[in-house]
Amino acid sequence: MLLVSSHVRLKINSLSCRIVDNVVATTIARIKTSYKIEGSEHISSEWNGIGYIVGKDGIFPTGYLKEVIQAIEDEGGIVDIQNSSDRIELELFDGFEHPLRDYQLEAVTLPLAQSPIQMGIIKAATNAGKSYPIASISISAVKADLPVLIMVHNELIFNQLYEELSKYIEVGRINSKGVDLKTCTIAMEKSIANSFKKHSEIDLYLKMVKVVIVDECHRVGSNDYQLVLNKLTEVSVKIGFSGTPLDGSLKNNIKVKSVFGEVLLDVTNKEMMDRGISSQVTVKIHQIPYMVTKASYKEAKRLVLNNRTRIAIMKELVLKALKETLIVVEEFGHAEVLQKALYPFNVPILHGKLPIKKRKELLEEFYDGKYNALISTSVIQEGVNARNIRSLIYASGYMSEIKLKQYIGRALRKKEEKEDVVYIYDFYDHIEHFNTHADERIRIYNQEQFKIIE
Repeated sequence: MLLVSSHVRLKINSLSCRIVDNVVATTIARIKTSYKIEGSEHISSEWNGIGYIVGKDGIFPTGYLKEVIQAIEDEGGIVDIQNSSDRIELELFDGFEHPLRDYQLEAVTLPLAQSPIQMGIIKAATNAGKSYPIASISISAVKADLPVLIMVHNELIFNQLYEELSKYIEVGRINSKGVDLKTCTIAMEKSIANSFKKHSEIDLYLKMVKVVIVDECHRVGSNDYQLVLNKLTEVSVKIGFSGTPLDGSLKNNIKVKSVFGEVLLDVTNKEMMDRGISSQVTVKIHQIPYMVTKASYKEAKRLVLNNRTRIAIMKELVLKALKETLIVVEEFGHAEVLQKALYPFNVPILHGKLPIKKRKELLEEFYDGKYNALISTSVIQEGVNARNIRSLIYASGYMSEIKLKQYIGRALRKKEEKEDVVYIYDFYDHIEHFNTHADERIRIYNQEQFKIIE
């Protein structure tokens, strides 16, 4: 061991840490927290493709503090921490109409109990009711006169949180309608990032924030989030909520972990189904043969998205279900193809160019049974208070673990019927590229412990 009984000093705050004047400890931490950069083998044969969490100057993001401490201690070092972040104590608010469930309570208490920095990720499946832990933490902080910033990227999520919190406290906002700062402020990601030049008070406000909560925290790798989060120099508590926090690329996962640290709580779809909070799920995989099995990605995509067998199966499923069927696609052009093919069924398209108000109206009409089915692009994957969906047709053929899990989440709201089962219809396309996408989706269905029929 290279650091037997050596004292290693770490200066830390909620944003970053530094190994002080110890080259050996810095080198050990750099090596033990290093990682292989995705795709590096295609860049240069002379480069080893290794990325480093810890800089040569010993500086690293606070989210990796536990890993660095472990690396130093494994070599016999004794870590002395100098923490410049304030530790806060909150009197938990639980004055909602219904008391917090046990896992919701843990979502509040676990991050606050962490040491030396109060931070963490709450991985919460759809229907876990994450708005209540977010509200509990925020209200508790406001009652202690501690500024709270809640960051979201979706206007529907913004409105839901704003409405819930306004029942108990004054709530500020930073969105397309303007800037109104309060002790608790909800901010749209892009709005706050774009408002610094026009509103100097935002910069001052961020320097006072003590608690930051980010919804759908898997998105914090974006430039807008990074810009804002790096200005929170006085923050004491950092909490990220997401159903898919570390399911993205390695690069994005590192950024998420750098900000929030480790996953403290994992509330799964299986747990929600076992508790009777979410619907049970049955997945039906339709096998789709092709005349050719090898093709370029572009050609395979054309063949898949226009496949007559696929479209005929979808039409039959819509006819069988008559209502409450959600068809998810990746591209608007594909949605138009399906809409035309499904005629004479009344099947509108929900897409990103529709105004928020129109999207809400369309969803309400769909839930009320006005349409035979609804085709949606990725706008439905987050922040939609979905209900009454009985069938989900995964028509895109693509694979994104984050998107797939969020699409599934749209359908899992508990129904009142005796047989509360949601059916997911997917396609196994026996053609290059898309067959591997299907394999990955099936892996996720098995991981989620859904019943699969092939």
